Amino acid sequence: MKSMKKIIAGFVMAVFACAALLPLRAYAAEEPAISLQPEGDGANVVLTLPESVRENVHSLELSLKVESNAQEQLHVEFLFGESTAKIAEYRYHEDTGVLNLYLSGSQALFKEASLSLGKVSVSAANKEGIIVRVSVVEDSLKLVSGTRSEVLPRVVYPEAETIELGKGGSSGNEPGGGSGGPGGNGGSGGNAGESTNPVQTLREELKKTLELAKTYKKSDYTSDSFANLEKAMKAAEEVLNKQDASQSELEAALRDLENAIGALEKKTAGTTQKTVEKAPKSVKTGDNTVVMPWIAALVMSIGVIGFVLYRRIRYRR
Repeated sequence: MKSMKKIIAGFVMAVFACAALLPLRAYAAEEPAISLQPEGDGANVVLTLPESVRENVHSLELSLKVESNAQEQLHVEFLFGESTAKIAEYRYHEDTGVLNLYLSGSQALFKEASLSLGKVSVSAANKEGIIVRVSVVEDSLKLVSGTRSEVLPRVVYPEAETIELGKGGSSGNEPGGGSGGPGGNGGSGGNAGESTNPVQTLREELKKTLELAKTYKKSDYTSDSFANLEKAMKAAEEVLNKQDASQSELEAALRDLENAIGALEKKTAGTTQKTVEKAPKSVKTGDNTVVMPWIAALVMSIGVIGFVLYRRIRYRR
């Protein structure tokens, strides 16, 4: 009998232990994750976010690291996949091997749990013996709200992928031969590695983007989203007027301006209605709406006092 009780007690404890582990596993499955999937002479980048996070993601940033045993020969571009982003741009810094991705739109970017950002495509004039290593820069995944960006914590990062050019598949992109792919703009923001002066390249790109921003009409968009654009435009002009603006300042101004353009929200029917301030209602002769509550309160007070006096007289008798 005692042994049977021990068996039952052990079974109950095991059930509770398993139940206690379930939330941990469920939580782990809900952590943001980035995956690199080799394809041809490159790697696809897929981002997975929990539902509580992805439904509000309209803009994001991510940085990749591209390293090679022949870095100076390497040509790197990013082919964006399908998305709702208005702005889809990349910038590759040849000196550091960092590839920055920017996506921004007025609609949520995620329709499902996972979003294929696109493909890192690498090539070289002479592919023989060239090895490329693609990895994700830790703490580079940022979700953008307005002009503020916040690093997403607790991200599951993938192992770096190694690609041997010419042996990975049929991609074979030669320098300058890539396209932006559907949903992107082909990295028209510029490949910083193609210029000997990345600061000047960024300055020119910021000017172009600022001119684009000026074409949007205030009357077509919600006040909050357009105010955000005006703020970003002002900041961009200040950076452009600064002759010694650094590369990081230009990049930040360009990123914020792109995000603000992407986050513009069209006005819907009824948003142009003006709020009219109501004047306080005055009491007119014959208007009982204000007097009647006071009369009712007075009657109730008299009734309560009468009831109390009645009880006291009766008690004395």
